[in-house]
Amino acid sequence: MLRDRPLIVVSAHGGYCGDIPPGQPNFLTPYLRAIFATIGIETVDFLRLEGMSRGPDAVARSLDQARDWIERDLPKLLGKTLMSDGLSKVSVRVLDPTDDLDPRVRRA
Repeated sequence: MLRDRPLIVVSAHGGYCGDIPPGQPNFLTPYLRAIFATIGIETVDFLRLEGMSRGPDAVARSLDQARDWIERDLPKLLGKTLMSDGLSKVSVRVLDPTDDLDPRVRRA
């Protein structure tokens, strides 16, 4: 068994889960919670990027929500782990899908 620690699952979805019409059932969250619990990881948070195939406006909204979540919730989640590990500062960069991550990859 592993020692419980914060685990953050980031998933991207073309459509929407849950309450936003037409919401699809969310099978991923309970499944992953159960799987990680079997190895001792109980603290699981999810960052879902939804509507990623619904056009530039939907993608921009989803990325804004992700940035808000990272600014609001990530420090709280990491704070417990950082303090127990003796660290005090973390830097997080949200990658924009339009960034050129690898100059060797040519985009159409």
